[in-house]
Amino acid sequence: MAELPETQSAECEGVLNSQLQLPEDVKAWTKDHVKHWLLMDNTVNPTIADIIYDQDISGESLLLLETSDLQSLKITLGPAKLILHKRDELVKLKKDQTGYYEGESRGRRNCVA
Repeated sequence: MAELPETQSAECEGVLNSQLQLPEDVKAWTKDHVKHWLLMDNTVNPTIADIIYDQDISGESLLLLETSDLQSLKITLGPAKLILHKRDELVKLKKDQTGYYEGESRGRRNCVA
């Protein structure tokens, strides 16, 4: 497949990103969803997002990642920490919104009065 010129590629990517809706449950995310999420707010550059994408990192895999996993993919410490921090913030946000995270059993849920 021929590569698009950089400006055209960026425009196409912007259209794709605006059309891609992220499922509520991170575990349901595909590698396309993860890449889209990484590129939102310019968390990482597209090269790093491509590395994650090429490794088939789905939402379920994203939740299991550790710094050493990302570094083994030759992702430097700074971007690795940003990815994990953004992931942890997402999990916390979802937990705060619902009182539990979708990946947890409702039976273990801590209710907030």
